[in-house]
Amino acid sequence: MQMPTSRKDSGFTLIEMAIVLVIIGLIIGAVLKGQDLIQNARAKKFVNFARAAEIAQWTYLDRKGHFNGDDGSNGLIDNSTNPYVWTGFTNEPDINLVLGSFAYNLYWGNDQNATNPKNVIMISPVTEDAAFSADELVFLESLDTAIDGVSNATGGQIVGVTTYIKSNGNASEALTPITTVEWGTTVKTVLYYFDRHN
Repeated sequence: MQMPTSRKDSGFTLIEMAIVLVIIGLIIGAVLKGQDLIQNARAKKFVNFARAAEIAQWTYLDRKGHFNGDDGSNGLIDNSTNPYVWTGFTNEPDINLVLGSFAYNLYWGNDQNATNPKNVIMISPVTEDAAFSADELVFLESLDTAIDGVSNATGGQIVGVTTYIKSNGNASEALTPITTVEWGTTVKTVLYYFDRHN
């Protein structure tokens, strides 16, 4: 004699399965959206990091009559003395940034162009001679779009170069000649021409 099957033995109904799938979908969507928000917040912090450095230089110019690191008062940051001594500033600008597992150094200098040198803010990964990873490209493109209005690493005020800036910030051998490339994993330093266009 066969026992009649009860509802408990019959498994899940289609409606119950659909509800579980909808809940799982909502959880996955929330996690992905959260990761997106974190990445966007990091990109904004990267942009603010560069802009704070620019603001510090313009404030220094207003107070002292020349850019910090411009020993000859000729308008060119030449790095012949320590450009990171901000005399007259209670709060010096931060030259280090950590975004999750990524870390960056910021330096001031000039691009060492023989005919028309221009001041730059240089941002490089902390790891010596490292290039920006594919995950970091969103930071670079966000900075480029915020400053230039478009993401174009070979022109405008924000450019990507294939040379790593030395940890002392001296650009003399590192940037001669400048090789600009589109945003990709060959970019080792971002140059921000904060007082003139490239």
